[in-house]
Amino acid sequence: MPNASCSVKNWLGRGSRAIALVVVFVLSANGAATQEILFSFNIAEQPLAAALEQYSAVTGQDILYNSNLAAGRQSNGAQGRLSAGAALASLLEGTGLSAQRITQASFVLSPVPSAMDPSTPIGVAEYYGRIQNGLRKALCRDRLARPGSYRIAMRFRVDAAGAVTQYEQFGSGGSGNIDEAIQRAVSHLRIGAPPPNGSGQPFVIVILPQAPGLTGCDAVSSSTRAP
Repeated sequence: MPNASCSVKNWLGRGSRAIALVVVFVLSANGAATQEILFSFNIAEQPLAAALEQYSAVTGQDILYNSNLAAGRQSNGAQGRLSAGAALASLLEGTGLSAQRITQASFVLSPVPSAMDPSTPIGVAEYYGRIQNGLRKALCRDRLARPGSYRIAMRFRVDAAGAVTQYEQFGSGGSGNIDEAIQRAVSHLRIGAPPPNGSGQPFVIVILPQAPGLTGCDAVSSSTRAP
């Protein structure tokens, strides 16, 4: 897994000039509200990448993003006493990017749907759907790997035979055994077709938790592996 010690990471784009599409795999749960810590911000209007560095220095939050996403984008900054989430939303306002929290100390940035969908070819969009469906089935068939309770981001490539390669994971499913089960499920995933032209690699999937007791696996039979 990527080292979590750095404040701001270009993890999504490392080793590739293509913008990695970030797909939210499971919608966030409607958890109980918690009291958020407020930070003092004095981040002026400036290039987005520099603003994110300042933000992370104040909050200690990791920001995962493809470096290409920040190129040429300007942030309006953030001022005053704000929560980490509110300040990040202020930094991203008007940039065409949004943030999804994946752990207590990290966010991942991705294009907002209105900024991404019009330029996404139909064949590429269908391929993303195939990846999501295949990944859901692969994770749901192993009771240890079943989504619903964990937040992680995963990055991988798909080769010309439709097989997943170069899998990496940020965040933990909650234990070493669960992380091994997730890696096993993803590493054995076969998409069944090579990526179409225009589907920039690597692919990035963000898996977020659902409400207690929900996994999104109702239609997928589980394996007999012990929980």
